[in-house]
Amino acid sequence: WFYFINRAQFRHKILNKNLFLDGRLIHSYLADVNMLFKRKPHDTINLLKDFYKKACKDIESNISAGFKINFLGISLGNIFSIRAASEYPCERLISISGGSRLDISSWDGILTRDLAMKSDLSQEAYESTLSEFDPFKYVKKVKSKEILVYLGGKDKIIRSEHGVELLNTFQKYHSNVKAKFYPYADHCSSIYLALKDQTKF
Repeated sequence: WFYFINRAQFRHKILNKNLFLDGRLIHSYLADVNMLFKRKPHDTINLLKDFYKKACKDIESNISAGFKINFLGISLGNIFSIRAASEYPCERLISISGGSRLDISSWDGILTRDLAMKSDLSQEAYESTLSEFDPFKYVKKVKSKEILVYLGGKDKIIRSEHGVELLNTFQKYHSNVKAKFYPYADHCSSIYLALKDQTKF
């Protein structure tokens, strides 16, 4: 398993409860807004590229060793997990509380919008700089035997409409998508519920 998760999930005991029973090795990557997002979007994009490049080296090493690959993306981590699943065949891709577009989500998400507005760029220029990591661009080429998507209807960190767009894009191009929508869940509660419900699929 390759986990792309934020700081809260690194601390959360739920990830240590053997939820993913088919996983033998777990590689965790801290996809944290405070670490990866800077005032200047060009600095942000360079950090994202370096982060992803390192993960790809580990993925390729495991594939060469004969391991089957699975990806889990939580929140910001989806920009890496979905892109990775479009480049490397995998058994399972799990998307929790993700969004379709990093660029727009960064501009209107409550954790990142202040930083985006201080970038001295127009919204159009800001979004253009980050668009390389828009998950929806990679959905069509995802090579996963199983795709699981979890979303919260009251998410304001990655606004729920971006999550719904991501799910619709998955369903447009893939027939093996299972989804769970929590209509009254915000960002954090949808993550918690998804990690508990994952064993029910």
